[in-house]
Amino acid sequence: EKTMLSGGQFYLIDEKDRKHEAVFGEFSAKDLWLVGLDPNKPIEVTTQFDIEFNEDENYSIVIRPQKDQSTVDTASICITNC
Repeated sequence: EKTMLSGGQFYLIDEKDRKHEAVFGEFSAKDLWLVGLDPNKPIEVTTQFDIEFNEDENYSIVIRPQKDQSTVDTASICITNC
């Protein structure tokens, strides 16, 4: 069973617990819109958050599930200041 993933599920949380939503556009060929994830098959996608980046601040990423699932999925997330 595929797990659907979209950029709208991602939130960046700053140190003041402010939630920032992803910004959508065609920034690259790897932009995350909507993709079906197959079990045990990695993918690489990007999404963008339009905020003033502070390198001394700690940020968290929250991925909101679209539905209850019977599996545990994992992800590696890299944050860069572009």
